[in-house]
Formats: sequence, C-alpha cells, structure tokens
Amino acid sequence: MELLRTLAATAFAFACGSLPFSYWIARRFLRADLRGHADGNPGAWNVRRVGGTGWFVAALVLDVAKGWLPVWVSRQLLGVRGWDLVPVALAPVLGHAFSPFLSWKGGKGLASTFGVWLALSMWKLPLVELATLLPLVRVLRPSGWAVACTMVTTGAALAWIWPKPAWWLAVWAGHSLLLLWTHRRDLAQRPRIGNARAPIG
Repeated sequence: MELLRTLAATAFAFACGSLPFSYWIARRFLRADLRGHADGNPGAWNVRRVGGTGWFVAALVLDVAKGWLPVWVSRQLLGVRGWDLVPVALAPVLGHAFSPFLSWKGGKGLASTFGVWLALSMWKLPLVELATLLPLVRVLRPSGWAVACTMVTTGAALAWIWPKPAWWLAVWAGHSLLLLWTHRRDLAQRPRIGNARAPIG
C-alpha cells in the first residue's frame, strides 16, 4: 500500500512539474513561442524577455508552485515520509525539464527546485539559495555557474548549518545532477566575471 501511495504521489508530482506554464503564458497572452527567443528555454526568464516583469512574476510563481504543491500534498495530506519522499521531490523538476507537453523537452528547472525546497524546509533552504544565487547571477557568467555554486552552498547548509536526514541529501544530490544537466551548455564554458544579463531558469 505504501509503495502504491508513493508511486501515485510521484506520478502526480511529475504531472505537476510537466505543466509548461511559462510556455503557455507566452503563447496565450504574448503570442510568442519561447523556444524561438534568446536561448530557447521555455522558462520564466524568457517570459520576462518577451513580456516584461509582470508576466515574468506570474510565470515564476506558477513554476515555483508546481514544485511546492505536489510535495506539500504528499507530506501533509497523503502522509508520505522519509525516503519515500525522494522520488516525489525529484519528480517536479524532472517533469519541468522533460515535459511531455513540449515533446519531452522543457526548462532548466530552477524555479521548480526552489518550490520543492519551500515545501520541505519552508524558508530555510530557499533563503540560502536566494542569498547565494542573486548576487552571483549578477556577476558570474555564464549564469549556469551561479546555479552550480548555489547548489554547493545548499548542500553545505544541509550538511553543517541545518543537519538533516540522509534522504534530504539524496534530494539535494538529485536536484544538483538535474540542474547540472539542464545547465550543461553553460558549464561547458569557462566561468568569467561579467555584467551581461542572461537567462537562469
């Protein structure tokens, strides 16, 4: 019974993550296909490029929510606990990065990752992520390196600042691998200091 509950929660989490809200917002309200703008990433940052700050905020909130909602529902309503939460916590980011609505392609998953950690730790880990990412993304290029540094800082916080069970570290490791993959083009380049704006999620 527990296995079926975990499988159902994981499937629900993947389905939530796969909803390409940023892409739909751009298509419906901005008459634009994000895959043809900037780096082609169908994420919230490209919504900002196409439609401005207001639409960016709407897309960002929805992308965060689709990471937060399934994990919160799984923990609080379905009673999924411990190691059983690991696949549930990874599934929204997988769904975002490999969305069946976009021919198994998708965005970079940063906002969905943030949403998952909101559900797991409330403000603690998201605060560490923001405190690392926001300064670095303004000066470090390509921006994928800022994301990589953010995940290192998050792992350090989990291990030493707020020590957590091993399954939390498993979630962090899974997210880190996924984000390294989705930012692989950035990470293939040598990091440098710069002030040009670049998509991050």
